[in-house]
Amino acid sequence: MNDKKIVAFLDSINRLMFAEEVESTNTILKVKNPVVINIVPQANPQTGQPTGQMALQLIPVFFREFLADKTSPVLFNYNKSVITVLDDLVYDFKLHAQYNQLFANIPVMQPSMVPPVNDNPSVIKLFDD
Repeated sequence: MNDKKIVAFLDSINRLMFAEEVESTNTILKVKNPVVINIVPQANPQTGQPTGQMALQLIPVFFREFLADKTSPVLFNYNKSVITVLDDLVYDFKLHAQYNQLFANIPVMQPSMVPPVNDNPSVIKLFDD
């Protein structure tokens, strides 16, 4: 079972946020790896007309690619006087799965892992001379 406490809240500009709660006091909500929940209407790629279906997007508030250590979490302190925390809810497992996948530690290629460059590549003729 997942022992992370996930919290949802509206930030000061009413974006729906989703994050792992680290600590909560009377004045501060400290969260790890917050995301903005974005719902986008889907369109038919050929006609551009709406299909009536929606797609869920989780957009990180801060991208870990900007960090020296790409595996370290990003922590935010939200002032409780400017956010609205949703009551404890049980979220669909698909939302948890998408959130966890977004922050899964993806191995970064080290220089020693890069395949060697072939100094004598074979030439492929595209046209007859």
